[in-house]
Amino acid sequence: MYTGAKAAIENFTKVWAVELAEDGVRVNAIAPVAVESNIWNVPGLTPEQSEAHMKSIIDGIPVKRMGKP
Repeated sequence: MYTGAKAAIENFTKVWAVELAEDGVRVNAIAPVAVESNIWNVPGLTPEQSEAHMKSIIDGIPVKRMGKP
């Protein structure tokens, strides 16, 4: 659900940007990224596996860091 909603907002923003460009209107969206929290903890992982898991998440983020709460 989250991924679909995020994709919808991204596409909605692009469509409006194209449609309103002729009128000089700029359209922007702010999309949150992963935030440091306990939700990323996976039970049963060793410390090394947990670190590798977090690295795999961070590698998928363009700025290579998580947001701070």
